[in-house]
Amino acid sequence: MASQRHDTRSFDVVAWPAERRLVLYVPEIEAATTVAAMPDADAAARSLIADLTGLDAGAIRCEITLGRAPGGFGGPAQIGWPPPGLPPG
Repeated sequence: MASQRHDTRSFDVVAWPAERRLVLYVPEIEAATTVAAMPDADAAARSLIADLTGLDAGAIRCEITLGRAPGGFGGPAQIGWPPPGLPPG
């Protein structure tokens, strides 16, 4: 069993399929990325988190679970988003 570094930070990551890719969403930092396949998910999620938080990618641990797109219906999250009057962002 590998030992966990004391300075390791864990992040939950929700993954779901969309348009022949796998979307990886990190709720804690409200950011997402995509990968072609699950074997690439951990490295991509750690890289995204490191880029946006400034943490060392080696000190990031991801708990990836398969789930549904935000909204809970399993379809594309962007349908109907942004609501009228809200600029895209």
